[in-house]
Parts: sequence; structure tokens; C-alpha cells
Amino acid sequence: MRKIAFRLIGLIILAFILSRLDLHATAEALTRTRWDYLLLALAANPLLFGLKSWRWRELLKMQGIEYGRWDAFLAFLSGLFMGLVTPGRVGEMGKALYLKQDRGLPFSEGMANVLVDRLFDLYTILILGTGGLIWLRLLPGWMLTLLALGTAGAILMLPALLNERLAAWGLSLVRQLPFLGRYDASLTEAAARFQRGLRPLLKPRLIVPLAFTLVAYGLFFGQGQLLAWALDLPIGIGYLAVSLSVAGVITLLPISFSGLGTRDAILIALFAPQGIAAEEAVAYSALFFLTFYLGGGLLGAAAWQIKPLQETK
Repeated sequence: MRKIAFRLIGLIILAFILSRLDLHATAEALTRTRWDYLLLALAANPLLFGLKSWRWRELLKMQGIEYGRWDAFLAFLSGLFMGLVTPGRVGEMGKALYLKQDRGLPFSEGMANVLVDRLFDLYTILILGTGGLIWLRLLPGWMLTLLALGTAGAILMLPALLNERLAAWGLSLVRQLPFLGRYDASLTEAAARFQRGLRPLLKPRLIVPLAFTLVAYGLFFGQGQLLAWALDLPIGIGYLAVSLSVAGVITLLPISFSGLGTRDAILIALFAPQGIAAEEAVAYSALFFLTFYLGGGLLGAAAWQIKPLQETK
């Protein structure tokens, strides 16, 4: 119940925003939506997720794991579906369970692969969002400094995970938790497998999944631009990419359901310097939710029905 209550923060923010808006103006903006642009953005979703599942397959190949295109695509979409209904999208880690189910890969090694796959997305939006905020000076200097330090810390996380001394130190902290003490041996073994699974991924060949990431995000921001055109918003794709990146980072916080409320607040704040009214920003957020959350969620739900995750031991 506490977790649910914590996630209601986003809905409270949304309710507050809606109470201050001219809802008639928001509804009017939505009624003027160009359906051709909206449908084109929706139609690009399978290609977007296909690119990301292809990136995942490339990471698997670096571990010496062959996974069929169709199976990888369905597992990726199912993970997306699980991510949409869990705080911070942790459900996307369910792809590691598919690897255990279909390829017999230990969960800890599969988690190493899935972690790197997720970090590609996280690093992209962190770097773009932080870099854009610094370039445009949209926040006070002390906040920009904290953001830059946080982004640098996130980038250094992977090398830290590979350092045996740092990993042992982190594991020693985990052992202090009373309810985990009894699992000392299994935790040590899992940590070792995790590192073994991670090392093959940190090679020059990582440039290939990086290229897939850049293409996928180019498409994603292009879809975002289509939604802006659908509402006839005067915003360029560069500024929009920064705004969506910042909103993407904020929606990872487990204080909302699918970013409702938090994304609206960020877009209102970032669109305002472009002369876009709060009502129009909320209308854009609604189309974004429809395209990527409802549209992506329906694809994920269909994939889940086609390829359900069986019970694994």
C-alpha cells in the first residue's frame, strides 16, 4: 500500500495541473489533431521496437548467445509491457527470465545483458537531456552542476561494476541486511556470474548496438516531431529531443503511473520558453501517452499472449 501511495504522487500532480488549466482549450487543441501525423507516429512503433530488439540480439551475440529474431522481438515487447505496469520500468528486466526460459541462461548473466541494454536508453536520454539543459541554460547553475555530476556517475557505473574490489565492497554492504545474510553464498555466486556476463559486453564491438540506439532514438524523436506537427506546435526537433529526454529521465522515478503527471509538469515547464501554452503542452503529453504507452502497451500485451512467460525455477 505504501508503494501504491508513493506512486500516487504523479496523479496528484496531474490533478493539480488539470485544476489550473483551461480544460476547454486543451480539449479544443486535441480536437484539432492532424490524424495523419498521429497515425504515422503510431505506425512507426513496430519499427522502433524492432530496432531496439535487434540491438538486444547484438548484445546477446557478444555473449555467444543466439536468439531468433522473432523470439527476441516478442520477448522484448513482452518486457516492454511488463515495464509499463511496474515502477521505474523494472519489469523490463523480465527479458532475463525469457533468456532463462528459452536458452537456459542463468538469471544473473541474463540480467547483465538486460542491464546493458537498458543503460543504452538511459545514457542516451541522460546525455541528451543534461547536455541540452546546460546548452540552453534552462536551470540554475547549481542544478546543472548536480545534473552533470549525476550523469558522469551513471556513465562510470559500468566500470565500477566490473571492478572486483568495488563489487566486493558493495556485496559486503548487502550482506549487512538481516534478511539476506542467509543467502551469502548464493549472492556471491550470483555476483560472480553477473560480472562474467558483463565482461563480454564491454568490447569495441559495442559500437554496433550503439549505432542501433542512435537510429532508434532518431526515429523516436521523429515520432515526437510528428506529434508536435499533429497539434501544430511551434517547436523544433532539437529542442523537442531535449525536452523528451528530460521527461524520460523524470518518468523513471517510481512516483507515478506511466509518467502521468510528472511528464506533463516537465513538458509544461520546458515548452513554455517556446511560447507553447500549458494547455497545448498537456495535449501533447496526452498524444505522447497514447502513442508510446497505450500503443506500445497494446503491442506488448499482444506479444505476451503470443509468447507468455512460463514459470521458471
